Amino acid sequence: MSTLSLETLDFVINEPRQARGRQTYDRLLMAAQEILVEGGYDALNSNAIVERAGLTPPAFYRYFPNKLSVLMVLAIRLMEAQNDIFVQRQGVLVENRDQLVQSTLEILTQTIDVTQNFLAGRELLLLMRALPELQKIRCHSRDVMAAFLQAELYPVENEADRHHALTRAALAIELGYATMELLFDTGLRDRDEVLARAAHAIVAIFDDTLPEGMAVS
Repeated sequence: MSTLSLETLDFVINEPRQARGRQTYDRLLMAAQEILVEGGYDALNSNAIVERAGLTPPAFYRYFPNKLSVLMVLAIRLMEAQNDIFVQRQGVLVENRDQLVQSTLEILTQTIDVTQNFLAGRELLLLMRALPELQKIRCHSRDVMAAFLQAELYPVENEADRHHALTRAALAIELGYATMELLFDTGLRDRDEVLARAAHAIVAIFDDTLPEGMAVS
């Protein structure tokens, strides 16, 4: 399930529909990811991308106006991969607070794994803090998933209550982002402990709104 779309971000790109065009498009994206891993943002430019992909500049500009548009597509793909972890767990029954903490820990762990397995995932995560255009994608993703989390964990009808619930959900997601950034910054040092503490901290955000029997007494 795709949780983000180019249209909702007012982002227009010539994404190909034919198989041959898709292969070229994906080769360009893969080349950009490899360059990010090896040389970082400063090494990324259209000439470097086409050279790495074994293509020509016209092939690049057929789909992308500049390197920023490449990064935006990659950022959307990474956010979709992370968000799908939430979506795939929709409807999972959680009966008590300990189970909620465990479920949160599993989501955090899977999100770290997905980001690690996404080529240049760490680099993109950091760029989504640094570049305003990518910040927009990150914030949009957060808001989409905050609405999803609020509806799953704390459904309300009153608009004022919904606003407060969305704020808590957004805070929980931001804490998840911060946890990932800390782990990547420290080379995943004390990964299990950091993730466990983060899971408890995230659930604590909702303690006074959890159903009776799930909150801390």
